[in-house]
This record gives sequence, C-alpha cells and structure tokens, in this order.
Amino acid sequence: MRWVLPEKAFLFLFLSILVACTPHYKLKSLRTELAGLQSQRSSLASLEGYKDLRGAIHVHSSISHDSQGTPEEIIQGAKEADLDFIIMTDHDSPRIFKEGMQGSYEGVLVIRGMEMIKGCRGTADMCASILAIGLANYFDHRPLTFQQVLDEVNGQGGIAFVAHPKGWREWSLSGITGMEIYDVLDDVMDKKWKFPKYFFDILYSYNKYPAETFLSIQDRPAWHLREWDHISQTQRMVGIAGNDAHQNVRVMGRQLDPYPLSLRFVTTHVLAPQLDEASVLSALRAGHAYVAFDLLSDATGFLFAISGGGKEAMMGDELAFAPGQVLKTRLPTPGLIVLTKDGQQFRQCYCSQYSIPLEGPGVYRAEVFLHIQDRWRPWIFSNPIYVR
Repeated sequence: MRWVLPEKAFLFLFLSILVACTPHYKLKSLRTELAGLQSQRSSLASLEGYKDLRGAIHVHSSISHDSQGTPEEIIQGAKEADLDFIIMTDHDSPRIFKEGMQGSYEGVLVIRGMEMIKGCRGTADMCASILAIGLANYFDHRPLTFQQVLDEVNGQGGIAFVAHPKGWREWSLSGITGMEIYDVLDDVMDKKWKFPKYFFDILYSYNKYPAETFLSIQDRPAWHLREWDHISQTQRMVGIAGNDAHQNVRVMGRQLDPYPLSLRFVTTHVLAPQLDEASVLSALRAGHAYVAFDLLSDATGFLFAISGGGKEAMMGDELAFAPGQVLKTRLPTPGLIVLTKDGQQFRQCYCSQYSIPLEGPGVYRAEVFLHIQDRWRPWIFSNPIYVR
C-alpha cells in the first residue's frame, strides 16, 4: 500500500516551508547592498610603520578527527578569502609537528598551533579549549593542570587563547593571552531554535546565495562581549575571532562551510610591521588587532587610537591619562561607531571619522555596525586601549 500525503497536509507543509525560508528577493537585495558597500569603500593607509594584515584563527585540517580538509584546499580557500595569514589549530596530536603546515604557501603565511580541550561546564557544547599558537614542540596536555599547560605554552614562546569561553572557569590563571570574542560554532549553537529555518534555507537558497545564507547566523556576541569587558577591568585580555573552520558540514549534498566562505566570514586583523610569524604573534600578544565580519565589507584600514599629551596609543596599548588626549576612530566606509568605556556605551556617531576628548582613565574600545536591510549588523570590534 502506497502512503499518500493528504492534499491539505501537503498544502500546509508547502506553506510552512515558504514561511520558514528567507525569500530569494531578500537575499538578492542583501547581495546588492553588500556590493554597494564594497564599491563605496575608501582605501585607507595603515598606521605608519604597520601593515593591516587579515587572517583566520582556529582552522582545522585532516590532522583533526573531525575534518578532511587538505593543505591544498585550505591554502586555496585562504587565497580566495584574500587572507594574509591563517593559524592552524588542529586537535592535539604529534602529527601537527610532523605533517602540519608551517611557513609561507603561495603568499599565505601559515602559523602552527594546537587546540586542547581542557574545560567543560554542563553540556558538551559548553567545553572550552585552549588554542596554543606558535608552539615549537608537541606536549601531552592531558596529565597537566590548567596552569601547567599555560606555563608550557608560554615557556615555548607561544601564546594561549581561550576558545569557546562559555565553558571556561579559570580566568585567574596566569599566561592567558586572550579569548575568542566570537566563534562561528558558538554562534550557531546559540541558535538551536532556528535549526528548522536554517534547514529550509539550505534546501531552498544555499546553492544560489551561499554567502547571504551563511550570514543569517551572524549577530552581536553579547555574552562574549560582556565577559570580555568584565575581565578587562582587572587584566589585559586580547579579543580574537574563532573561525573554527573544518569544511565538514554537508547537508543534502551541499557543503555548507567551504573554506573560502568560513575563512572570509569573520577575520582577525593584526597591525604588524611585516608579514612573518614573529611579527604576527607579537601583534596578537600586544592586542594590536581587531575583529571584523569582512563578508559584509572589507574593514581594512580601520583605526582606533589615542593621541595627544605627548602620548600615542593603538589598540592593545596601555598609557597614562593626560589632559588633551583625543580618542580617534576611522572607518573605510561610514558606519555606526559605538564607543564603550569600562563596558558601558557612552558615545556614538554615524560617520567615517570620529574624534572626541578622552574622558579620563578607563578601558576603551569601539564597536561598529552597518545598516543593512533595515537592521544594524555588527561589523567591527576593536581591542581595548587601557588608560590608567
């Protein structure tokens, strides 16, 4: 006996899919708006003596158990995403130091790193990791305490970032360079209730509008930013983006996270004198960096700095407050600049350049939003400047 879906049930299912899906005219409009933003960009020079280098941090290859990505696919993806560097963070394995990429590949700098899952709180999606970047040698983290792991990373001249920070509890330990203030996987898992909509969008729209469909997950990482602001009041904490790129998600024959897309979606820009491993690691350690959703618009040239009173400071720097100091923000295309001090918003401007007198000691940072399809989308998050 053949089962037949009743006509009314079929109609209900069909209408439900249409309601759940993002209409193609909206995705087409989004594509048009993004192209318009890109065409309006101004080319801005970096700070004197520095280059604005765009990179992806937290990338996996076939060395990890949950990816089949090849070096060739990763480098091609990085080139298509117009990246200067990528930081590999395969799950802990001696193979990283025998087979893993390191060095320059077709103009893309590859820095070696390792991801170590070291803390879980509650469910499996609340497991934090340590991204150990710039290691010289493999070590087995499993028998070590959290502090011993951080000591080993720093002892090898590396830097340590907390990934998936909702599961991390050990903020008082020494040797933490920074944290992911945005992670693609975290953003997806925060929206489990939207999975049916994502599924229908994949079926209906992904082939024709892959980037625009991918952007449906993007929003402001409110929890991560609150935690970051709270921690930054008592200790330096560098903010980075976690691409968590695996190229391992396939649905109905569609590759949802190809490297060119997942590496471009969100990036970490560093301000460094040149493109080499030592310079990039030094810039990350100092917090001379910002996070940008470059899939919306290329953020290269963004500036957040303090000048005056005989002092100059860029993102990540610390300086003493003095009368006459000015906080400056500059964008390659106009956007809504929101300035925060000690975690509280205090000034904003829709503009491409914004300068205000510094309002005393505090931890200052900037967020920038673009108005796209009748809503403000997060675009740029600066690292703080610490004014004492």
